[in-house]
Amino acid sequence: MDSLLPIPPGIRNICSRALIDVGTSATRIGSRLWETEPSSTAPLSKLLNGQELMASGFSGVSLSLAAGTDQFHAFAQLMRTDVHFGPSLATLARSTIESLGRGWWLLSADSAELMRHRATAMGLAEARAGARHGVAVRRFFPNGRHEAVEDPIAAAQELFDAARIAGEDAAVPRYGALARAILEAAGVESPAAVYSHLSGAAHGERSTVGGLGSRNPGSDGEVAQFKLRMPIRNARMYCWVLIQVLDVTMVRLINLWDVQAEHERWAQSYARSADTLEKIFAWVLAYEPSDEAAGTLYGPNGLDA
Repeated sequence: MDSLLPIPPGIRNICSRALIDVGTSATRIGSRLWETEPSSTAPLSKLLNGQELMASGFSGVSLSLAAGTDQFHAFAQLMRTDVHFGPSLATLARSTIESLGRGWWLLSADSAELMRHRATAMGLAEARAGARHGVAVRRFFPNGRHEAVEDPIAAAQELFDAARIAGEDAAVPRYGALARAILEAAGVESPAAVYSHLSGAAHGERSTVGGLGSRNPGSDGEVAQFKLRMPIRNARMYCWVLIQVLDVTMVRLINLWDVQAEHERWAQSYARSADTLEKIFAWVLAYEPSDEAAGTLYGPNGLDA
């Protein structure tokens, strides 16, 4: 099939199931790791060097992973609906990469001190951005109580000053840089171009959104009707990029705890989903319907389904 044609509903459903499978595995493994005390020989123990897990900046990793997997699941669920979506899926893909990119920046720190430095720098940058836009900040406690933070910048500055490492940059990379870094770490080809494309779709840029649709003849046979859809080639790219980014994050996370059982569970889950995606996209791109069966993959109404 022409890769510019919309991805058929049945193929979307198969891709969705593969993504849900690997996304659910990531969520469950992440939850188990956070509840597991690392062994004395695990890389995480050496990294923490006696510090408490959540005091080391891992709270930022946890939140980034939670947000990233939430967006990953939203992408997978939206892909399987009966309605065609294009820019919305690209936007979710971009958000997933940005969220996991924040966590990757923390995970790439080579010491607990550097991780905490980066995590508190992020908190300070967020407090300053929130203040510029009049965003209220609240502090939540384990018992469910919460209260307003009178001076969010001062509170964040205090935390950063306590964690700051002399000579280390206090600036936080912008979202684009964080996204490109994790895309590169995941082995994604042309990471800058991929991120630019996803950003263009999220912002509604003409040059990008124009490629996420199809033009069908109007009722009079002359007026072109433009409909936003998800071309096969885009669906393939988005799915592969997402599982590659999730994979590099999970491998790094599991390596820190060095739990062999989780290594095996993740490897099996990733291989299963990657194999499904590889086979289904190879099949649909090689599919050549006869004239009589041209509408089979799209249902009785063809491309207008």
